[in-house]
Amino acid sequence: MVIHGMGEQRPMNTLREFVDGVKWQMEQLDPTEKKVKVRSKADSVGDIYETVRLSMESNFKSRRPITDFYEFYWAHNMRGNTFGTASTWLKHVVFKWPGQIPPHLRHLWWKVWTIFIIAGLTALAISFFFQTTPLVKTVIAISSGALVSFIMGLMGSFVKSSFLNSLGDVARYFTPDPDNIGERSNIRQQGIAFLKKLHDISNITKPDRIIVVAHSLGSAVAYDFIRLLWAEYGPVYKSLPKEKQEALDRVNVFAQAPDTITGNYEAFADAQHDCWQECNAMGNPWLITDFITLGAAVNSLDYFMVSKVPSTN
Repeated sequence: MVIHGMGEQRPMNTLREFVDGVKWQMEQLDPTEKKVKVRSKADSVGDIYETVRLSMESNFKSRRPITDFYEFYWAHNMRGNTFGTASTWLKHVVFKWPGQIPPHLRHLWWKVWTIFIIAGLTALAISFFFQTTPLVKTVIAISSGALVSFIMGLMGSFVKSSFLNSLGDVARYFTPDPDNIGERSNIRQQGIAFLKKLHDISNITKPDRIIVVAHSLGSAVAYDFIRLLWAEYGPVYKSLPKEKQEALDRVNVFAQAPDTITGNYEAFADAQHDCWQECNAMGNPWLITDFITLGAAVNSLDYFMVSKVPSTN
């Protein structure tokens, strides 16, 4: 399941580019993949009738099963972005105390404020260190302010014409204002319904497992889908464990000492996969095994959602 990022995205663009990239990489690693074909087939999961399912043939030599690629398209929910919405969000992001900025983003915050400070000091220097009359100082100060306003206006126009559609998506999804609640809820409801349909497929295309891949803002969107769907699917079991849950215990060891994951990624991934199979054996219907993010801001969600709690991870 591929989820596109922000901006004026068109249906299938992200999915086709992603599948092309995956196919090329697989061919570099295994020459037998060059004979494998990718076919467009009917998409029985999406509701917008603008997407298709891309099905990659199986490769018996490499023991890879048939792989189906679906795209969850949500850009049509984010129409009518305004510069006011984006600028309000930007003000909340920029006008914060350093302690409220995630450590890995503080250098960007300082650069932005350094530009403002340099502009202000330059205006003061021109006004007070040059031998001029009070009238000229006043004119310089006003001119400097007008110049700054003009530059900011140009920047605003450029942002409005070039980036509003993208920045507006970020601002509206990350800001739970009344005007944005409808769009946020629609996207989440559609995404959860999409995942439920994937779980409920009962014909020959039923997936053995689901891998969610998300780009840019889509990573935050996908995280919400998984988080909310797990709240519904997580407690579902048809039987209690008859013996000790060894896989769950292995995952808990890593959870209690996160630093041990570094350098032991394969062991951690194996423990997670075994834990998922352990849950399935007890009747849990969950099929999502992997969540892959590309160009994601998931590690700074609290900051971009204009939270007052600083990110430490």
